[in-house]
Amino acid sequence: MRDVERDNLIELVAQRRCVICHRPYGRDGVRILGRRDDTWMIAVTCRYCRAQALMVASPESQAGDIHFTHEQPRQPPIMYDVTYEEWLAFQQMPPISEDDVLDMHEFLKDFDGDFQALFGQKDSRDEGDTEPQGSSV
Repeated sequence: MRDVERDNLIELVAQRRCVICHRPYGRDGVRILGRRDDTWMIAVTCRYCRAQALMVASPESQAGDIHFTHEQPRQPPIMYDVTYEEWLAFQQMPPISEDDVLDMHEFLKDFDGDFQALFGQKDSRDEGDTEPQGSSV
């Protein structure tokens, strides 16, 4: 593939949107894996959510348009302590605002670190229980 063809293909793929976060992949996230005849295999990584996918690009018989086929992306590797559904829900939330940061600062200024008191939970060890709550023998 000539450099001009390769650059044009990379630019087309870079403008496509991630199937997870719906933002453009960008040029840095596009890697051409190979070509056979008029069909290219392309790996993409989203620069925002780090989701990865494979694309197959081939010219349509009419008008020379490029046709893309997405394979199902792998879940982003940043997901260790949340489920995929939680991650998607967080993506829909507004960003943390300056007011949110100031509110947290004011809260932490006087917080003594007692999360049990904060959430109104009693420690079963304080009541003489030797068995964790919710378990049965």
